[in-house]
Parts: sequence; structure tokens; C-alpha cells
Amino acid sequence: MFKKILTLFSIISLLISCKEECYTNPEPVVFEFINSQGENLIQNGSLPTFAIQEEPVNGISTGVELTKTADFKIKLEGVGSFSGTKKYRFFSTIKLFNFSIRSSAVTTECEGFKIDQIEFDSISSTKEINYYKIILD
Repeated sequence: MFKKILTLFSIISLLISCKEECYTNPEPVVFEFINSQGENLIQNGSLPTFAIQEEPVNGISTGVELTKTADFKIKLEGVGSFSGTKKYRFFSTIKLFNFSIRSSAVTTECEGFKIDQIEFDSISSTKEINYYKIILD
């Protein structure tokens, strides 16, 4: 009897611990900012400062952590880990624009989220492989 109870607890413990260790992060969100001639604005120095903020919730807006990649793109850190839609605003001396990210829970045995759609307002953008090309003019 003791062996059966011990085996049952072991199986339950194994299943619970596997679920906790299994998490699916959303795909990274990466932007490349270019001008109408296709020149990367970070690389050529035309876009030295910029910021992205999440739309205010209860009057409090949160900045998004940004990481510059080796190929002069920007990776947005910590976005997409939610179910629903969040709105963001990009600030720079060249242009301001809004965009939204719609995410949902993954439908696998792991917990986590996936980004379903990114929509840009009043800005020209193209979905490339693993990043979005955004024209700022």
C-alpha cells in the first residue's frame, strides 16, 4: 500500500514539475527603422534617441525596455506575455506613431503566450522574416 501511495505522489509530482518548467515565450518583437531610401536610421545616426511606452493603464504609462541588436535593429523586451491587446506609442524626433500587439495563450501542454498580430497606425511597415521594417520619414 505504501509503495502505491509513494508511486502516485511521484507521478503527480513529476507531472506538476514538468508543467512548471515548460513555458513558451512569445516570439521576439524586432523593429528596423529605415528612411524611404532604405537606409537604416540607427546605423546612419539619424535616429539617436527614441522610446516606446505602453498605453497608460489607470493613468500610469510604462516604458518598454529596448535592446539594440548587432545589425542595428531594436528588440522590444517583455512584450507579448499576455492575453488580449495592448497599445503602445513610439516617440522620436523624426516621427510619433501608435501600434498594438494582440497576444493569446498557447494551446500546447506548456504554458505561455504567442503574438497573434501587430498593427501599426499611420506608418508604413512591412513584415519581414523575424522583424518589422518601419519607414520613418
